[in-house]
Amino acid sequence: MRVVLVLLVLASLLAFTPSGASQQNVADLRLVKSAIDEFAEPGGRLSFSLNVTNLGPGTATGIVVTDPLPPGTTFDGGAPNCSEAHGVITCTGEDLAPGASFGYLISLRVTTLGTVNNTATVAHDGVDPVPGNNVSSASGEVVEEEPWQGMRCTATADGNLLEWQRMGPADSYTIHREANGGESVMIATVTGSPYLDTNVTAGSHYRYDLTVNRPQGGGATCFVTAIPEFPTLGLAALAVLGSVVAYVALRRR
Repeated sequence: MRVVLVLLVLASLLAFTPSGASQQNVADLRLVKSAIDEFAEPGGRLSFSLNVTNLGPGTATGIVVTDPLPPGTTFDGGAPNCSEAHGVITCTGEDLAPGASFGYLISLRVTTLGTVNNTATVAHDGVDPVPGNNVSSASGEVVEEEPWQGMRCTATADGNLLEWQRMGPADSYTIHREANGGESVMIATVTGSPYLDTNVTAGSHYRYDLTVNRPQGGGATCFVTAIPEFPTLGLAALAVLGSVVAYVALRRR
């Protein structure tokens, strides 16, 4: 009888974790947050995606994602099941089986220039054996003027002129050039627009790739055909032309 009682006690202890959750409710949740909008102007909006994945071994229930509002922002909407109270965004979700994922989308209205760092945390009503991957951050930039992501190439008599707008905070830009479908070659690293490429061949077709040198990357591409040069006549050619004109004039008399 005592043996049976001891076994029952051991079974009860094994069936529950120290927090009181059943072993079936032990689940490692991983949260990954990403910025959808890289830039915004004051009064504009930055959006972020949040992806929750259950790495197992059990099913996660009662999932909650919390996301405190960064300074200089207000809550502008979220889905599914996202709301804001007292400066904290809260998103609730359905149960996740091992290996399953679920996503959220939140948007922030921004008012202050600078970097917006946004950090969120996920939890569930069981035990998470790896709490280190429950937190994830992403950021966006609030700038005076939202950067124009394009680049314009213009063929001029002096060469191919490349122009672009500032693409967020960047120390430099790298330019690669491809001529007539050939190999792409780096031709310059500059600190800003414009750039004039004088080493071009008349009538050739060029592709230019601009890379923003910053951790977030970014860039633009444009195409242009160099303007054909007008032939110039030397003194000898002019003398020959003059002789021809004089000969024709004499023949007509």
